[in-house]
Amino acid sequence: MRVRGLDYSAEGFYFVTACAQGRDCIFGDIVGEAVRLSPVGIVARDCLVEIPAHHGDVEVDSFVVMPNHVHALFAMSGSSPTSLSVVTGTYKAAVARRSNRSRLWQRGYYDHVVRDEDDLERIREYIEVNPVRWVLDPENPSRSS
Repeated sequence: MRVRGLDYSAEGFYFVTACAQGRDCIFGDIVGEAVRLSPVGIVARDCLVEIPAHHGDVEVDSFVVMPNHVHALFAMSGSSPTSLSVVTGTYKAAVARRSNRSRLWQRGYYDHVVRDEDDLERIREYIEVNPVRWVLDPENPSRSS
């Protein structure tokens, strides 16, 4: 759900989560406390790293490619009309195209507008420790109940 009336091309930080179709673990797996990327996961990572080359007003602050989803924290400079939906949509399309998969992603994505410095630090930490927390994630199909 987008915030009604918010300009998603405005300067600021935006936290995005995009999930694989059916929440299938196609991007890799967790070994110990680290992500071991599959070939599709490598494409997903590489396409994230390349975003600033395609959208000069967007910086990828931090990210993690998880087995069935991707978290990314984008810093938008607001210097052009590039919106968060354009950045996320072109990213998802590039990963699908390079992976030769037409049904790679779930429709849409989840976003959070970063409100302040505390929120920003909390999200950065969440991204960093996400692989460690995978064993507890309800989206982990091999999670112990």
